[in-house]
Order: sequence, then C-alpha cells, then structure tokens
Amino acid sequence: MKRLLLLSIVSIFLAGCTATSTPADWATVSIGKATVTARVVRSEADQARGLAGVTGLKDSEGMLFPFPKSGAQTFWMKGMLMPIDIIWISNTTVIGIEKSVPPPAVGAADAPLPLYSSPGPVATVLQGSSGFSDTNAVEYGTTLTIKTL
Repeated sequence: MKRLLLLSIVSIFLAGCTATSTPADWATVSIGKATVTARVVRSEADQARGLAGVTGLKDSEGMLFPFPKSGAQTFWMKGMLMPIDIIWISNTTVIGIEKSVPPPAVGAADAPLPLYSSPGPVATVLQGSSGFSDTNAVEYGTTLTIKTL
C-alpha cells in the first residue's frame, strides 16, 4: 500500500513537471504601413497547427513561420475558422501574397482541401487577417523588418 501511494505521488509530481507546449516566441513585424505582433511558430507541430481553431485576428496580429532553410512552402486551411492573407517572404522581401484565403466549409474532408504554395523559395511566411495586405499597402517587393520580443 505504501509503495502504491509513493508511486501515485511520484506520478502526480512528474505530470506537473511535464510541459504541454513550448512557450510562445513573439516578434514585431514592420511591413507596409503596419507593425504586427506575431506569434513565432518554430516546431513542426506548431507550424502544422498554425492558426487552426482561431476565430479572429486583429489587423495588428499575425503568425510568423520561420523555416530552417529557404525552399518551396505549402499551406492548407485545415481547421481554419476565418479567412487569412498568406504573405510569402524571401530574405526580407515579399515575393507573393495569397489574399483572403477562405476557410474550408464546416465538415469538409481533408483530402480535397486546396493547397497554397509559395511562388518561389521562401524561409519565412507571415499570416495575417483577411484584407491585411490591401489595408496596409503590402505588395510584391515590399520589404519588412522582424524583431524578436
């Protein structure tokens, strides 16, 4: 009985020490006429989840996806609840924008979901609210600065 009690206490202690997710990194992104506070997602799991389940973003909010090396990047809208702008970035320059990408229909299967691919190699992607790029004069060739908070 003492051994079972000890194992229970140790299990509870270890469960409390286990991190359920990595702490969020944040950055400010100055782009076009805007400065955005963006959550930086680095792990594959966080990048795969992205903004899924998020119901809205302010114009001053976004999510930043830094990749370990420049290459073709592809996104889909699985689990998304709102439309977004996807901004493809090479070095510090916008090389493409997917504007007002719609979320999938409720209950849509994963298999037929559209894929959105970068127009060339990118090492960074910024996702913002739908209409963000038009509202803030973000277009092909716009340069940006990223500062980690």
